[in-house]
Amino acid sequence: MTEDDLGALLSDPLLHRIPEEWPQAFLHLPWAEQRWRGRVFLVVYVLTGGQAFAWSVALSRDPEACRDNQDLVAELGDEAIAEGLDHFGEMEPDQAW
Repeated sequence: MTEDDLGALLSDPLLHRIPEEWPQAFLHLPWAEQRWRGRVFLVVYVLTGGQAFAWSVALSRDPEACRDNQDLVAELGDEAIAEGLDHFGEMEPDQAW
């Protein structure tokens, strides 16, 4: 990861909210891929509370899962993801977006 990539990553308001333990596999991805995979991580993390599980979903290499995940974060949009993060911990287990 170059300094420019790190700067871009840290300038993204949603990705900046990812807990600090970022896997090396994520850090070595191209910036555009980090954007959607980071958002997938955040969605799954808010819904499950499990960082390891959220990273496994976000970093999946299955082509169909990748398409589904990209579609999911595009459909949700940044505002809904940010709202989920704002209310993380307040939701009941059966609540979802």
